[in-house]
Amino acid sequence: MIDIVIDFETRSRLSLDDTNVYKYMRHSSTEVLCMSYSIDGGPVCLWLPGEPYPFAVMKNGKVDGILVRAFNAEFELTAWNEICVKRHGWPYLDPDSIDCLQARSAYAGLPRSLGGVGESLGFGSQGKDKEGRANLLKLCKPVKVKGNKVNKIGCEYFGGEFDNDPERHRKNERYCLQDTSAERFLHSCIAELPPAEKELWRVHQRINQRGVPIDVDLCRNATALVDREYDRMTKRLAKITGREDVTPDCNVWLKDWLRTHDYPYHSLDQQCVEMALGLTPGCPPLDLSDECKEVLNIRRLCRDSAVSKYEAMLCHAEADGRCRAAHVFYKAGPGRFAGAGVNFLNLRRMSEDDVEMYHDLADRISEADAEDLDELYEELKASKKGVIPTLGAMVRAAVRAEPGYKLVDIDFKSIEYRKLHWLAGDKTELQRIHDYDLGKGEEPYRLAAAQMFNKLVADVTKSERQYGKVMILGCGYLSGAVTFAAFCANYGIDMPLEKAQELVQMYRRMYPLVKNFWYDVGRCAVKAVETGRKINLRHIDFFMEGGTLNVRLPSGRRMKYYDATVVDGQFGPEIAALDQRTGGVKAVGLPILVENVDQASSRDIQAGALIRSDCAKLPVVLHVYDSIMMHVPESDMDCERVLNDIMCETPAWAVGLPLATDIKIRRRMT
Repeated sequence: MIDIVIDFETRSRLSLDDTNVYKYMRHSSTEVLCMSYSIDGGPVCLWLPGEPYPFAVMKNGKVDGILVRAFNAEFELTAWNEICVKRHGWPYLDPDSIDCLQARSAYAGLPRSLGGVGESLGFGSQGKDKEGRANLLKLCKPVKVKGNKVNKIGCEYFGGEFDNDPERHRKNERYCLQDTSAERFLHSCIAELPPAEKELWRVHQRINQRGVPIDVDLCRNATALVDREYDRMTKRLAKITGREDVTPDCNVWLKDWLRTHDYPYHSLDQQCVEMALGLTPGCPPLDLSDECKEVLNIRRLCRDSAVSKYEAMLCHAEADGRCRAAHVFYKAGPGRFAGAGVNFLNLRRMSEDDVEMYHDLADRISEADAEDLDELYEELKASKKGVIPTLGAMVRAAVRAEPGYKLVDIDFKSIEYRKLHWLAGDKTELQRIHDYDLGKGEEPYRLAAAQMFNKLVADVTKSERQYGKVMILGCGYLSGAVTFAAFCANYGIDMPLEKAQELVQMYRRMYPLVKNFWYDVGRCAVKAVETGRKINLRHIDFFMEGGTLNVRLPSGRRMKYYDATVVDGQFGPEIAALDQRTGGVKAVGLPILVENVDQASSRDIQAGALIRSDCAKLPVVLHVYDSIMMHVPESDMDCERVLNDIMCETPAWAVGLPLATDIKIRRRMT
């Protein structure tokens, strides 16, 4: 087996920042500028287009006898298969033959950027070259030439020419060689992924390659409606302020204008604007003029990120209507997946009561011609919510099954709540959950509400049940009154701070084992760092390896806190460690540590289900924290049953954890 480290440099008329790597690599303008590589730790060499395939022999048109390592290996994997295979005659590279150094870095508790890893591990001289990076950015997209400007429409650049200056390209080749040198060194410094995580990364690649099906016509027409409303509100803004060139994005000028109209805040971010307008629970509207309120409302609506998802989907969708590379592997400390590009993981949720209405509206918008769009625009403008809020609320409907297919979306019921009580050894609460799953007991949310309002479970109303739900879900990670009140606001509940404090204390009285678990986690982590000994807490081990705090989860996976130390915190001594996002130091306070342990353990339940679903050849297209979505033919009744059985199967390491699911089968996402 030949072990190689590689790095590609490319250029294209597509902006990689605004689309996904699959669409980028498949575009006709995208080309490989050069590739650097090191074989078995040897010297770093350069390959240029037109030269022969530089590695081992191929077998039946596929890579044979090599293991490819790269940082952000999805980029290299796609460049290899979409450009080098199709244009340069290389053999096909299977995800099983590639190792992602970025994933290994994240698993080790290190940053996800090559430069950040270099600084953290002390080989900054071999890390990212900022000057070389700046040079690459000038080569990787077209530049303006005399009489030929560059215009960007969506994710594509039109006009201009690529820079073919020989000296710039030689500089880029040196930059590419340096990247591979740094990656080669990184490979020697950090451990391999455990087998289960390697397999999960490969499953993740297959899901990313499969892509999320979207309704391109809906996205195109919804974007046209948003643009029309933006233009109308911009004209209205100009009329109110008396300045023709002002737009809702003129941050500095609008702040100056608003200050002359008694706006008290120094920021125009969404939170401040909503507080000023009285849209934040517990915050009455400020005493502002009608003109000031209208300007703030225009600013709020035009900055609504939900409707920007429609245009993002258009930029990411390929000819088959799929948005690929939707997931990022091991993005955060607990090892959870994150969204990329469109970020389907944070699409605004629909109210259950509004699903049918929004799906019907999505069908109408999708099928509309120019005349129909005019009517729809006037209809939405006259509606109670308005154009932008309505389109923002229904953005999930843009994920749509292809004709003859359906979306099967199965999610774990309250997995983090169940896992928290399992980790705390709260057998009484676990039995209540188990009884409810079997239809023999009352729902935990209603039981909590009954205690909260001192009434019989049968007498608990729907709104009272919601209070029980937010208390159970919102107080599990040492929430204080302010944090809990903010959590309640996400569920549409206006929670005064006095009431929030009362419910926080009630939660801690109701679930003493969970409260004990919180402080046990903190003590064990601190003790492990201070003493260097392995400390056990039921299903969890805390121990040091070098300067890294390892938290061995019940699944056997390790959560890592690189360069961990003990510092004084809000609840006494706590951990500080490397911040994977910034490369600085961050406090891992008790609430964060408990949340990480619970979310990481819940993530491992999801990860096992994803691996087993891949083994069963189930066509998973999207997974969102605690749910898995498949795209299957309408006549297929087996996939739903198989995936549900897989997700309800309790792993051997989680004996006693009750698992249950909710199943939604629709043509559009809810």
